[in-house]
Amino acid sequence: MTFGTRVQKLRREKGFTISKLASSTGLPRSTIADLESGKNHQGEKAYLPLAKALNVSLSFLLYGHKPKREKILKEIECIEEKLRIIKGDLIES
Repeated sequence: MTFGTRVQKLRREKGFTISKLASSTGLPRSTIADLESGKNHQGEKAYLPLAKALNVSLSFLLYGHKPKREKILKEIECIEEKLRIIKGDLIES
């Protein structure tokens, strides 16, 4: 997946229009549209605002993979949720 495709996919998953993402990042709408279409890849100044607005790590935005730390934190969240369910079941019994 290309950088632009990843930005577009994340934007759509978050329910953002290009205009809303532009507003959230402070970037011009045309810059985001160009980045998504692959016309402009000099977006170094755009990387951090995009990652923050899309709530992803810079690593994921740029390369499409999560750092090991993020994977571990996600696994911990899943385990905690399972424990909450088990605890709820035990209390109900």
